[in-house]
Amino acid sequence: ATFTAAPAARYALRSPGSTPAGMVVAYAGPLSQVPDGWLPCDGRALKSTDFPTLYDRIGTTYGNGSAGMGAGSGTNFNAPDLRAEFIRGLDRGRGVDANRTVGSFQNWATASPANKLLVTLQSVGSHTHSFASINASGAGSGYATIHPVGNVGHSFIHYAGGTVIPGNVQTAGAHTHTVSVAGGGDAETRPVNTAVHYFIKY
Repeated sequence: ATFTAAPAARYALRSPGSTPAGMVVAYAGPLSQVPDGWLPCDGRALKSTDFPTLYDRIGTTYGNGSAGMGAGSGTNFNAPDLRAEFIRGLDRGRGVDANRTVGSFQNWATASPANKLLVTLQSVGSHTHSFASINASGAGSGYATIHPVGNVGHSFIHYAGGTVIPGNVQTAGAHTHTVSVAGGGDAETRPVNTAVHYFIKY
């Protein structure tokens, strides 16, 4: 669609009570039915001589007109490009989204969830523990029973015939555990939303 500035919008500030130049609104209609005095927020390059009031409001905050749709032949500023983006209120000292300026872009990010993810252990890796005798001389033959003591791996091994030989349980055999985490797989983190056009008043 082709957009041209109306004379009243080109050479005069809006009167009190009217919609000021630079205001951005969401528009639920089709792009082909843009109301008079509004431009799509699609990053298009503009001429300050065609839209002086809008240029007075936003200047080159969103670009100097060297790139974007229609760039060239004297374009020297850009409309905001809000396609596929959410609008966020400027922090202004609140401390939630600090160190931002009007018009600054912020890429998507994923924070650690307040409600932690539930991780389920799928299987226990198969492994064994070996037993090292400290003094096995004269132990004789027979069966053995290992009795763990505490968490440090100390045990006693009992042989038939009453002979008791102290020893230590050695390190666990090499093994792995696998877990599954549900969710993810998309290119961004986003809330439920509905797509509309954004327009800026000139």
